[in-house]
Amino acid sequence: MRHKRFPIDTFVVAGRTMSLRYCDLLVASSEGNDDADWECLAASNDEVQLAPAPYALELRSGHRDFNGEAILVRSDGLAHVFRGIGPLRGMTEGDLG
Repeated sequence: MRHKRFPIDTFVVAGRTMSLRYCDLLVASSEGNDDADWECLAASNDEVQLAPAPYALELRSGHRDFNGEAILVRSDGLAHVFRGIGPLRGMTEGDLG
């Protein structure tokens, strides 16, 4: 299993920028599998009510931009867990190498 964590500086959910306490993008892939699994764990400074549904996510880690579709798995208004439901754009071949 190959994996990588990207600390996220900017997090946009369905066009809305979230004020963050912290946010991590976690990406993993098993050997021989070209498709990576990914999820985003975010804690917002302000309460944000989101319904469990698919969302378009835009993420920035330093100078790197990522985006993809993810479903909201869990949220209490301040802590949010999104799981990728499609490809994560912005990854390079060497990211998990």
